[in-house]
Amino acid sequence: YANAGQILQRYGSQHAQVAPATIFPCRDGHAYVYVSRAHWKELLAVWQDHPDDFDSPEWLDNTFRRKRAAVINREFAQFTSRHTQQGLTDLLQAHGIPCTPVNRPKDFLEDAHVLFRNFLLPVGYPGHGALRQPGAPYLIHGLRPPLEPAPVLGEEQEDLSTNEFQMEKEQLRRASNQRAGDGGLPLQGLRILSFDKVLAGPYGMTLLAELGAEVIKVESRRGGLDPFRFFGTGEDVNLSPRFLEFNRNKRSVTIDLKHPRGPELIKELVRRCDAIIDNCYEHLVKIKEDIICLRMPGLGGTGPKSHYATVGPNINAFTGFTYLWNHREHADPPVGSQTVFPDYVSGVLAATLITAASLHRERTGKGVSIDLSQAEAAAFMIGASLMEAVTTDNELKPVGNSWPFSAPHGCYPCKGDDRWCVIAVESDEQWRALARVINKPELARDERFGTFNARKERSSEIDPLLSAWTKEKDCDEILEKLQRAGVPCGVVQNGADLVSDEHLKARGFLVEQSNERIGQIVLPGFPLRFHSCRIEPVWEFPELGRDNELVLAAVLGYSSEKILELTREGVLA
Repeated sequence: YANAGQILQRYGSQHAQVAPATIFPCRDGHAYVYVSRAHWKELLAVWQDHPDDFDSPEWLDNTFRRKRAAVINREFAQFTSRHTQQGLTDLLQAHGIPCTPVNRPKDFLEDAHVLFRNFLLPVGYPGHGALRQPGAPYLIHGLRPPLEPAPVLGEEQEDLSTNEFQMEKEQLRRASNQRAGDGGLPLQGLRILSFDKVLAGPYGMTLLAELGAEVIKVESRRGGLDPFRFFGTGEDVNLSPRFLEFNRNKRSVTIDLKHPRGPELIKELVRRCDAIIDNCYEHLVKIKEDIICLRMPGLGGTGPKSHYATVGPNINAFTGFTYLWNHREHADPPVGSQTVFPDYVSGVLAATLITAASLHRERTGKGVSIDLSQAEAAAFMIGASLMEAVTTDNELKPVGNSWPFSAPHGCYPCKGDDRWCVIAVESDEQWRALARVINKPELARDERFGTFNARKERSSEIDPLLSAWTKEKDCDEILEKLQRAGVPCGVVQNGADLVSDEHLKARGFLVEQSNERIGQIVLPGFPLRFHSCRIEPVWEFPELGRDNELVLAAVLGYSSEKILELTREGVLA
């Protein structure tokens, strides 16, 4: 909204920038298929009876196809309906086209790939035996970190007074003070060579860049451009706002890995970097023994489906999120969501792991190989629900906006076009306060709603009463009245709300910058604040290959003549 003046509409699972990219019917269920410009020609080769019009060159453009999503989806659904979930997945994945079945949580847990990677680990609890619960969503040198049971309340109390604990505490304090002493950015001096693409990796590396790390992003005009460079802007690789948002403050270099001199140039950069993203550790450790290497494939680097091409919505579908994010009565077919939750979770986790690995190397002098599965990172967020699925006979089903520990708990219509608020009542006191605010004090005295259990059982009666009140009120008015009364409430904000939000403004979260190519642009700032340093929103947007000379000269010590030679030979392409 801040840059285009448009409030994004909800399209269910339909992707906002490309098509076909949504949930499609199969003979035995549904699958999520994602087709960008990189996949379009491959799709047409598989979909042999596609309409002839689709062969025209203009259909290769993402923007052109997205405007005609309804036409494409209607035609393509006839093709997908002839296949089973797994049959369609196997067919499209064989051609590098992202496709995954829309799983239920039980399907995910029983999937051969998930079982192969031992995502669920047995953990012994005294008096309860061994329970299976999700392990860490990553492998370190090919092994999943061991899992310990949750501590019994106070079991480590005596250890807090030991000399060993006090020494560790003092060491941490000194290290913290030493790092914060100069007031510089926390990760200043850390250099990362990154082959990241699309969202998850770029988001994680942008977080590190804004914390002071030098991130060198490697692409090539001869096969290897970040697909986000083409999102929403046609063919200009330097004008995509989506790309700018997730790649700011990075260096951009272009190296043709297919050129005979390309791999050697990468090796030279590796020797002068601390970490590398999305490359092979076994090869890199021979070049630099203490290198940190993080790979983050959609389904992880090992297992029978490690080769799967995926994007965020595919992982939503594979892990069970797409199925669970529905109202129970609207789960077949599932509505789905445009939210690429796994990308953001994986990005934050990638940044955390790189930082942790850097501390490990500083302490031990050893590098680390990390295999981060984006699917496991997402599934880790619903670990308690997955434990319930494997330890009981209860099948997890969509619950809409309800919540086991609040009643009422829901999303309610407000005055205006597509305006909503959310209300959660956690106690009897809050219920009585809600009754007063909506001018129905008799509800507080009604024995049918007097307890949490009673309100939970009669939620179908309470929700219409609340909706009748909220739909006559402005959502901000509802927020003010209920918050003042101590009732948890929030506004379902759109882009316009966020841009004008006084709290976000006060924190300096929304930052306006001037860019010579696209003019004024507003992007979200860094979400953390540090006591010992200030993160200024000084953003640089990596025009493709802009930093070739800077990086090769400053990092490798190349002369201008040598850089010119590499350019002429087509190495820097």
